[in-house]
Amino acid sequence: MKKSNLQKIRDILNNENSFVRVGYTPIPEIKHKDNDVWVDKDGIEWIQKGPSKISKKLYETREATRQICTACKKDIYWSSNYNDQKFFNKTGKCYDCIIESEHNMRIDGTFETYEKIKVIRNQKSFLSELKQKIEESINWLRNKSNKIEYLNEDGSRECWTDVSRDTFLESAQRDLIEINKSLILCDESILMLENK
Repeated sequence: MKKSNLQKIRDILNNENSFVRVGYTPIPEIKHKDNDVWVDKDGIEWIQKGPSKISKKLYETREATRQICTACKKDIYWSSNYNDQKFFNKTGKCYDCIIESEHNMRIDGTFETYEKIKVIRNQKSFLSELKQKIEESINWLRNKSNKIEYLNEDGSRECWTDVSRDTFLESAQRDLIEINKSLILCDESILMLENK
């Protein structure tokens, strides 16, 4: 049955509305305090940090990878000094803390020893990388045959015999022995300087 517009308005005013109303009652939001941990309906763990909530797994990952100076606890990511990142990657300290600690070593008279140890550690690092490359070369030379095969433009193959492979192998083995001696010498020098 169709009602006139006037009749519909009277029904609404008399609370005799025949319309179906649909509504939504929101779930009351629980206010969490700082560092509260909870699990939502989907099984995700959350942690409250200040005014925002963060996934606990994301928060733990971010905290584990955060770059904090070991001396002054400064967050390197937010630092305005571009040297902080360079120094933190090598030492775990910001630029200012390195300058301060080296200054204190100069006053104490221990800077020369520190400097020598640093130079020897750099040499040791270089020698370790060189040793790895020479070992790879020796393995390649041992497993490689004497025959070198080339493809020509016309598709024919040429096989050559490499007589210098044995010479290179012997030279690399001699170099490896010298590097091992130098690495032992570096370790002994560092130990002697640290005991000073």
